[in-house]
Order: sequence, then C-alpha cells, then structure tokens
Amino acid sequence: MGYRKATAFTLIEMLIVIVIIGILAAALVPRLRDIQERGRDTKRKVDIRQIRNAIAIYYADNSSLPQYKPQTSCGWSQSILAVSSGTCWWQWLTTSTSFYTIMSSVPVDPVNQWYPHAVYGDSNYIYTYLNGTWSIFVTPDRDYLLATQLENTKDPDRCGITPYYYLHTASATWGPWCPPHSGYLDTNRSQRIYAPNY
Repeated sequence: MGYRKATAFTLIEMLIVIVIIGILAAALVPRLRDIQERGRDTKRKVDIRQIRNAIAIYYADNSSLPQYKPQTSCGWSQSILAVSSGTCWWQWLTTSTSFYTIMSSVPVDPVNQWYPHAVYGDSNYIYTYLNGTWSIFVTPDRDYLLATQLENTKDPDRCGITPYYYLHTASATWGPWCPPHSGYLDTNRSQRIYAPNY
C-alpha cells in the first residue's frame, strides 16, 4: 500500500503570501480611512443643518437669536465662542434655555477636538456658534456664525471650493472664510471650513 508524501509550504511560498497580504493591506487601509473621514464629514454637514434649522425655529418664535454660551461657562478660559468641545452636558451652544425645547441635545463633532491657539486650523474639529455685537456682524439681531471643519481635503463643499461667509446676511465687507476666493478674510483659515450660507 502506497503512502503520499506529506507536503508543506516552502519558505518562498510563505514569503510570497505575506508580501501579497502586505500589498493588499497597504492598498485597503488608506481607503478605509477615507471612508471613515467621509462618514464623519457627512455627519458634520447633517448636524450643522439641524442646528441651523433649530436656530431658525427659535428666531421665528422669539424674534431674536439664542444667546451663545461662551466657553468660560464650561470651565474654559481661552475663548468667548460657544464650541462643542466644552459640551456643558450636551448643551454647549446657548444660555437660552428655551432653545433646548427645540433641540434638547445639541450635536457635537464626531472627533470634537480643539486647540484654542489655532481656531479652525487644520487640527481643530469642533462646532462653533457666535452671535451678538461682535464687530463682523452687520445686523446683530440676525447675523451669526455657525461653522465646522471637514476632514476630507477633496470635499466639494469645503470653503476652498464654496465661498462661505461669516454672516447670516453676508452683506458686510468681510470676505469669505478662506482663500482662494477674492476678498477672503484670513490666510490662517483652513480651506476645509464648512459653514453653509444662509
């Protein structure tokens, strides 16, 4: 009775398999990262629109904008802006308590990371709201800032492609958030700002 000789993978065959797996992983990991970034950016856009809609409802009910909640009220000292990184128990946006009957839990950025020394630099992923008598607002009872930053550097909705303005009315001499648009306000602004025009 004959017996078949047991065979095993040779070292060369194993190395070939390892190399193939490495090539596939190198091709797939960046793609997976890109999919995750796009998913977070989609959430950011939806969140900002929901916040904007809630602000519009509040304005219709009260003939005024909800007062922003400065970060000093959340235990921060670096900024007067209401930003999502200091969530104040998920009520980071405004001190107007009646706003939370419209939006009981205000969304926060999926990454929710902020470096106060570089607001809307490339390392910041927050939602920001500001209203009132700040110098850029032409009509203080109507104008407000509501913005976030996207991760995808090729997103067609980023401010490097679409010129987003600081103002609800966009009627001041202040230019759009970032270059390359004519009259942009600040070279330090990331080209990945998303602040839908109202």
